Amino acid sequence: MSGVSTATMLAVGSAAMTVVSGVMSFAGSQNQAGAQEQAGRVAQQNAILRQQQLEAQARQQEGEAAQNRAAANDSAAAGQRQMIEAKRKGAIMAGRAQAVMGASGAGVDPSMTAGLLAEGNYAGDVANFEGQQRERGYKNAANVNDYQAAYSRYSGKGAVWQGAQTQAAYNTAAGNTRSAATGALIGSVAKAGIGLAAQYGGDWGGGDTGVAQSETAAAYATRGMAPIIYDPLV
Repeated sequence: MSGVSTATMLAVGSAAMTVVSGVMSFAGSQNQAGAQEQAGRVAQQNAILRQQQLEAQARQQEGEAAQNRAAANDSAAAGQRQMIEAKRKGAIMAGRAQAVMGASGAGVDPSMTAGLLAEGNYAGDVANFEGQQRERGYKNAANVNDYQAAYSRYSGKGAVWQGAQTQAAYNTAAGNTRSAATGALIGSVAKAGIGLAAQYGGDWGGGDTGVAQSETAAAYATRGMAPIIYDPLV
């Protein structure tokens, strides 16, 4: 390779390595930015899946609330039926006792019939109270289910919001990574170019001497081209 000095080859090789290193770094940064964007998409997808799970949970809790309310109504109705039945039995027993006492000829004892009626009324009131207690318990459970369902939906919306924020943060980081990589690549190319221009500006652009500049200008003029003048003070 006549006419090309070892120094020139080393300088060009160094510039080329600088550019290659910059390109490799740029490619690596692009991969990093892509990974950041992918992480953001995954975070958002996971948030959507979480919301879907919580929505299914909320519907199940609403179903449990409906079941508890139905059980509350059944308990109240059952307590009322048991109350009516207990009072009816008490009245029947009092009536029979009154009939037996009348048939015996010994006379009717009002306290006995009153006691039987009172016993039936008491048993009926107890049955009704127990039914109301069960009704309140089921209604309270239904209210808890409603709260749980509302909280599940709220948590699902919060998960989606958080996923969107996380994705936005990853996208911002990816944008910053790409911007920094682009700047670094431009800087490495510029560094290589400036290094070559600084070392070989005298040969390519005329150097520091007026003679060299004149000779270069004459050579360009001969070929019909404008000369490139290198000024080390610029």
